Amino acid sequence: MEEANTHITATSSAHTASAISIDATGDISATNVQVAIEELASEKAALDGATFTGTPTATQGTNTTQLATMAAIINALSDYTTTASLGSMITVASLGSIKFGNGLLVQGGAITSNAVTFPVTFTSTVFTVVGSTLSTSTDGSANNVSAITLTGCTYKVLGSTGRFIAIGV
Repeated sequence: MEEANTHITATSSAHTASAISIDATGDISATNVQVAIEELASEKAALDGATFTGTPTATQGTNTTQLATMAAIINALSDYTTTASLGSMITVASLGSIKFGNGLLVQGGAITSNAVTFPVTFTSTVFTVVGSTLSTSTDGSANNVSAITLTGCTYKVLGSTGRFIAIGV
């Protein structure tokens, strides 16, 4: 008890973190508070530029608990040459096309010449192809779509470029 009273009434270094003893436990090997604080500070992840090992997990906001790197996200979003599906509702079959669960295929892209090739070949029917040009021409000429097939169409382009949307199955 005398030791406790001496400690409590001390006015110098007795109350510093390095003077307070603790039992080492878990992953902490320190035996005083100051060293334990320093040990924890050196083992925590930095707020900027931290590198993790193993498989970090997230508690919410993802479909799984595994975190994704920016590289993985960019790769997943930019790789439309393979099929990516959102359940049975829609499938991104190729850059510029979306296939719905009922078979409807909507696709679009740039028109850079009179020959338009669809990103994905329709399997049976093209319902419509609609196009527009990026021209500001006011000469009254009409854009028109002709020779529609399952793989593309011919498009009269006013100016040098335009855009199209094709819908079918």
